[in-house]
Amino acid sequence: MALKLANAVFCLVGIFFSLLLIHYVLDYQKHLYGTLSILAYYVMPTSLAAMAFVGLTLKPSLRINIALMVFFCAVPAYAIESVLAISKTLGPPPADPVIPDAANVNPRSGFEEFKALRDRGIDVIPRMSPYQWAVLQLDGTRRSRFTVGGVEFWPLGSMANRRVLMCRNLGESWITHETDEHGFNNPQGIWRAPAFEVLALGDSQTYGECVPPGRNYVALIRKAYPRMLNLGMRGNGPALMLASLREYGPVIKPKYVLWVFAELGDMSELLNERTMPFVMQYLYGSHIQELLGRQADIDRLLREVAEERMKKWEAVETGQRVNTVDRAKAINLVLQVAKLWNIRQRFGLAVNTYPGELRDENFDLLAAVLKKAHDETVSWGGTMVFIYTPSPQRYLPELGQTDYYNRVHAEVMKRALRLGLPVIDLRKTLESSPAPGGYFLKLPFTFYSFWGRPRTEILPIGHFNEEGHDVVARTIVQALARLSK
Repeated sequence: MALKLANAVFCLVGIFFSLLLIHYVLDYQKHLYGTLSILAYYVMPTSLAAMAFVGLTLKPSLRINIALMVFFCAVPAYAIESVLAISKTLGPPPADPVIPDAANVNPRSGFEEFKALRDRGIDVIPRMSPYQWAVLQLDGTRRSRFTVGGVEFWPLGSMANRRVLMCRNLGESWITHETDEHGFNNPQGIWRAPAFEVLALGDSQTYGECVPPGRNYVALIRKAYPRMLNLGMRGNGPALMLASLREYGPVIKPKYVLWVFAELGDMSELLNERTMPFVMQYLYGSHIQELLGRQADIDRLLREVAEERMKKWEAVETGQRVNTVDRAKAINLVLQVAKLWNIRQRFGLAVNTYPGELRDENFDLLAAVLKKAHDETVSWGGTMVFIYTPSPQRYLPELGQTDYYNRVHAEVMKRALRLGLPVIDLRKTLESSPAPGGYFLKLPFTFYSFWGRPRTEILPIGHFNEEGHDVVARTIVQALARLSK
């Protein structure tokens, strides 16, 4: 009996590392980036799987002893990891840290604010972003959750003419904004402008995340260029930005296209977007959805999403048990447990940036996206301006990410300049100040000690604050004025 159990342990270990190897092969974009990654993600699981199966030929006594050692080490580790992973996935979101001196601030939760606005007859919706429609498939690709007439459909904006509950900064009240007639963060009616001067593409920084309406840099630039359109959306990476440009740009034909690259997330977002075949068709084909004429479809589909989220939100707030684990979350949960991710995080052995993002092929893919966007802009006589925004985390040495961001900056700027694009490097602008971190919103960041004890600090690691947006706007307006001469 003991020998049979030992054989079962060896077989399970072999199968486990074989499956882990298959996962790393399928997800090679994030794991194949150099000698160390090959050793860690490919050689090690291959060797351990082989050793496990070869171990079935060992002497019975030795086989039993090794199996017992593996069993009594692995079971407690995976039990602890399972508890940590499941509690994080299914548990309530962490509470906002208590901020002293936050007097006269609206203390309502997001759901309470949402409900209060709706009780006042305001048709408020949660913020929505194109990346949220990606559903992970079993083959590792991501497809849109929406179809129209049996054809995959991918909205790039939000619902039209609605109030969006955006976010709340530490110690402040909730911020909302109105969407325009195509679901973007612009003044309503702006699409009726006879001719557009400037079009902005980007992620949450461009969208205006967590600053009041009228205080984001696009709104501030609009004072100098009134006919300016903002297509920035939270979570947009380069491929989704290209999709937005190709859907809306040829219709409005702006004089300038501002391509705003975010050091903080664009390379990781591009890694995810390259697994979205529908989105990548905007780079490799002539694919267009003609979204300008399909706002009714977008509003109908996103209304269903908004109501679904509201029901789940209300259930959580009222203490009901909600099973919100979809297929993507379930797969992610299994992978977390298999890799002992939560335990490794507490011992400082897991990071949130993938060195795989630094591979040349990913920077070359970015260059291909930029060239396609540049060619599209030139086709109507426009000029594409490349704007580099630094990550606030590069200014916090304790996070250990400065070298990573320096490499991103060097590789991205090299490719933008090689394409001959006019470049605005906001890193230089911010670093002309003695405290560049002061241009960013402060957020709670949790550090873990060697023994896993959490310590939360309030650090400038968020989006631009109002001062940051003001500096960015002035820099871009000055650069556009020079280009116009």
